[in-house]
Amino acid sequence: MPKSALATAQLICLNSYLYEKELEETKMKEKKLTRFRLSKKTVCVCSDRMVLRAAFLDDLQDAMLGLGWNFFQLSDGSFGVVWEPRSKAWTKLSSKRLKNSILVEGSLLRKSEEQIDSVYNSCFPKIEDAVEDEE
Repeated sequence: MPKSALATAQLICLNSYLYEKELEETKMKEKKLTRFRLSKKTVCVCSDRMVLRAAFLDDLQDAMLGLGWNFFQLSDGSFGVVWEPRSKAWTKLSSKRLKNSILVEGSLLRKSEEQIDSVYNSCFPKIEDAVEDEE
């Protein structure tokens, strides 16, 4: 029988707790796990589901947040989990730099999509170009 989002979230948290305990035993030190990745398969096993529907993932995200964890899907299909208090220490960016940009005259927010694309490409070279530069 499929587990609820809350029970799945609790199992995910318990899994991280057990991992912390393993680290303590093998490395003889306490370590608070503040971020980790989960495979889609692990979430399926924890939830006792074969398919992870969007509605369930939304509920799971809410349940994880209620337990103090941010839960999100990564580009490779796996999931990232970050302890909520840790993310509060991250740098917070406002839009003021876009309003008064050193990259163009005037506000980047008022530029056309083509102009934004051009500025973006000048700041962030294409992945293929970056790979060639590294070789």
